[in-house]
Amino acid sequence: MTLALTLTASSAWAQDTDSLRTGLSEMLSVLTLGAVSVPASSPRVTQTGNDFHIQVPLSGFSAPPGAVAEAVARPEANGAWTIAALSFPTEGAIGPGIDQSVSYTIGQQTIRGRLDPTLATTSNLSADLGTITLQSVAGGRDNQQTLERLTLDGNLSAAPGGRVDLLGRASAANWHAMASDPAAYTSVRHLDGHFALTGLDQAQAARLLVAARSLSSMPKARAQHEGPRALLEAANGLLTHIDVDQTVDGVKFDLGHGSAGALGRMKVHLKGGAEDHLVNATADIAADEASWASVSSDMAGFMPHHVTARSVLAGLPVGPLMALLRAAAAPNADQAALQRQAAALLNTPGARAAIESLNFDAGPVHVRGSAKFLPRPNGDAGADIHISASGVDALMAQVQGNATLRGIIPFLFIAQGLARPGGDGLSWDIAIGGGPLTINGTAFGQPLGKTR
Repeated sequence: MTLALTLTASSAWAQDTDSLRTGLSEMLSVLTLGAVSVPASSPRVTQTGNDFHIQVPLSGFSAPPGAVAEAVARPEANGAWTIAALSFPTEGAIGPGIDQSVSYTIGQQTIRGRLDPTLATTSNLSADLGTITLQSVAGGRDNQQTLERLTLDGNLSAAPGGRVDLLGRASAANWHAMASDPAAYTSVRHLDGHFALTGLDQAQAARLLVAARSLSSMPKARAQHEGPRALLEAANGLLTHIDVDQTVDGVKFDLGHGSAGALGRMKVHLKGGAEDHLVNATADIAADEASWASVSSDMAGFMPHHVTARSVLAGLPVGPLMALLRAAAAPNADQAALQRQAAALLNTPGARAAIESLNFDAGPVHVRGSAKFLPRPNGDAGADIHISASGVDALMAQVQGNATLRGIIPFLFIAQGLARPGGDGLSWDIAIGGGPLTINGTAFGQPLGKTR
């Protein structure tokens, strides 16, 4: 939807059927993230009164034969178009063949919008899709998904420098995914969120779409080899600021081999920008009511049930950061060279990369942590990590009173032996990189008796 509004608005639309054909062709291509494209042949357009009825041929479909999307559009007095209705085939298959394809059904679809080619006024697009099924086959693995409802809304407006701003919301209800070989299952009761993309470059969005379409048609091994670098280049300079906030409720999963569990709620908030050629970004994550089916009842009370974390990037120059990411995405990347590049990037005046906070509860223990990523004198990148914990004595008492948990007592004694006491708890300062790992100034693995 993001690219749909962007690319459609960028077309040189005039108040005629040729511009309508062009705009709808671009919209359909980008609504499917490049999986479906429109051939060069012109769509069929008929007119009834003030309504233009359009049938747009679709390529990329292996079924149904001669697949088309249909739309009804009405011209406005100011040169914009009202898209009264837009629909895809209610069922079909997308992909090169039976061994690599996605088949789908849509029980209900309502897609409409308003497109102003001059961007003098706000353009918008909304979609309400219901009873969706997807079945994909790739590399011999079968995946099935069902979705009760999916809604999307977006508003597009002009921004300085020929760019655009896009604000939107998305929600989904009762999503279920099942995979085979190996068997896995995931479900989400509800997802809701918003996004704000500021200073979106329309030409770069088109290049990203082309890259995604190209990767989707590649063999899996080649796509895994070339994909990260291709998408990285296509995304360079895509926008100046992003703000995404998502809340996911009622997650259940079974990944096989005893890895099954649930998560009551997870919230993710991402903010970032690249103004003045410097990257500044934050990521906040909170998770509640986590549980694991494979964990015994004795251990369940000691599993983290509430976790929060905040990560920060600040003042990182775009050029050196992109160079580091390109090198990391290259085949057989030189790890020593990557270390030197990362250290040089972190050595930039004002640059900061950190996990500002990590907090979780585990039974009676409350753990707080943070980490700063820093350049080391030998040219490597490293990290200074601080961890503190309160309630350790209460944890030890509970463990000692439970025969099935006594096996972890030696590990608790080791952690206590390495810790620095203070206040109502213990703390550990850990240094990584530029030499041996140290904990509270002691090289890890060195007998404590020689350093006290």
